[in-house]
Amino acid sequence: MSETDQIVEARMCSHWEDLILGNEEAFSEIYSHYFTSLFRYGYHFVPNSELVKDAIQELFVDIWRRKKNLSPTTSVKFYLYRSLRRRLAGKVQNESHYQPLNEELERNITSEENTEDMGHLSKEHIQNGIALLTLRQQEALRLRFYEDFDWPQLAEILRMNEQSARNLIQRAIVHLRKNLSEKKSQLH
Repeated sequence: MSETDQIVEARMCSHWEDLILGNEEAFSEIYSHYFTSLFRYGYHFVPNSELVKDAIQELFVDIWRRKKNLSPTTSVKFYLYRSLRRRLAGKVQNESHYQPLNEELERNITSEENTEDMGHLSKEHIQNGIALLTLRQQEALRLRFYEDFDWPQLAEILRMNEQSARNLIQRAIVHLRKNLSEKKSQLH
């Protein structure tokens, strides 16, 4: 996590503590800061914008209603992502679908393991390679490389132990690199 991200997270944790005390301005600040990233994450989990917006609204309504029962947290982002994922999973059971990963995430994944020799592959080839991954692998990659969650947080959100989360990411990267290598050999 970058120093700027750490500063923002510390500010949001301070707002969280103020929210617990009933500060509406702090609540509004948290909502405004996280809505877009929560929507983006939720939409990749369930590509239904109205359902995702409703889930986010319900999440924040519940937070406001239960504010006196909340505890301080070291990561508001982690709390919100985990809560939204659980809420959406409850709404759709096992019918989650994903949209192709965005360009920034694709760059992160392909550069993570020194893949400069893959640079000539088009965005479409990369998206096709990602589409061949399991939905769980796609979600794990998105949370780790795009949303920048650390290993313990990633494991908690995915409801698995940390080693399993690491293994899932590793298998996804290996599978993606294999798919991209096969595509590269087909191009020659």
